[in-house]
Amino acid sequence: SLIGLGAVNGIVGGVTGNGALMRGPALLSFGLSKEEFIGTSSMIALFMNIGKTSVYAVQFDWNIEVIGLIILSIPLVLLGVTIGKKILQYVHPLVFERILLVVIFSGAIHLLFFS
Repeated sequence: SLIGLGAVNGIVGGVTGNGALMRGPALLSFGLSKEEFIGTSSMIALFMNIGKTSVYAVQFDWNIEVIGLIILSIPLVLLGVTIGKKILQYVHPLVFERILLVVIFSGAIHLLFFS
């Protein structure tokens, strides 16, 4: 069920700091298009990160250098999203799925042997 998958993703995300290794295969199993996959995964990550950020922000040692880096990173993130969106339209859905599987497998190996 979706609630069960959401709960497992939340627990894994909380323990490992990254729920994408659980989210990726779950979303792939729903047969979403590459655009739907990225949009859904991004929204899930956004809501999970809002929760984390609200806790971290209170405990963080804020200074002018950190604030400057955050401000500098915003246009770079937007540039990366724009470039990624343009590249995505040229990627065949099967190639997209294979790339995701390689990334998920690599992440799992990293967690198993290098954490």
